[in-house]
Amino acid sequence: MPTSLLDNDFYKITMQNAVMKRFPYAHARYAFINRGEHAFPEGFGEALPESAAC
Repeated sequence: MPTSLLDNDFYKITMQNAVMKRFPYAHARYAFINRGEHAFPEGFGEALPESAAC
């Protein structure tokens, strides 16, 4: 699980900012894409949304 803002990349941060600032009433859907084909531990897919919930 990402534990730091530094685990994120600049593109994700700027795109989220654009959605929130330019379209404050829009509903957006995000998806996780594993572009690096990394292996993740068992249960990662279920734990990710829980850790990202506000």
